[in-house]
Amino acid sequence: LISAAGKSITHLESGVDRRFRIGRSLYISQAAVRYSGAVRVAGSFVVIFMASLVMGLEDCGRLVWFANGLLLSYLLLAPQWLWKRYCIAGFAAILAGDLIVFPHALLKCTGLSALNIIEVLLAAWLLRKCSKELPCFTDRRYLLRFGLFAVLVAPAAVGTVYVMAICVSTRVLDWGPLFTCFTTDGLGTAIVTPACIALLSSRKSNAGILRKHWHL
Repeated sequence: LISAAGKSITHLESGVDRRFRIGRSLYISQAAVRYSGAVRVAGSFVVIFMASLVMGLEDCGRLVWFANGLLLSYLLLAPQWLWKRYCIAGFAAILAGDLIVFPHALLKCTGLSALNIIEVLLAAWLLRKCSKELPCFTDRRYLLRFGLFAVLVAPAAVGTVYVMAICVSTRVLDWGPLFTCFTTDGLGTAIVTPACIALLSSRKSNAGILRKHWHL
């Protein structure tokens, strides 16, 4: 009886230990996903901040605007529950970078920063709605959708809103800003987003994690 009881206790302890190891590994895995997401959001803030600081919203009419393409890259590779964090980080980064260059234009910079976030969100939502897989720019159909939604439709929609806002405030209808949205935002997204996505998903470990958690 004593021997049988000892074997039962040993078996019970091994079962408890096995469940403990499984629970600990699951906790570590969930924590790794959570913290890797936080690191990516922080990284997106730094990258977008530097892009907006170098170019400045006020000067984007003469330059290609990269910040929107960078943020779109992160959104397209992230699960949708992280989109809010990326958008907050992106808005703060664009606004902070621009205010360093133009500290006396708080209201205008805030409005333009919000329009940039809306443009990126619209493009990401349209692309995610039409595709159930990770971005693949070697797929001709995905490339066409990307060009349509991210390079044309989203900049056109936000550019029209911007033109209407200017018209209401100045009572002058000027379609120049709409053309600027295509030549800066659209072109910048077309250049930056495919390259940034290729860089972020280049490592096999990153690709596996992205495929596992992309649908969450």
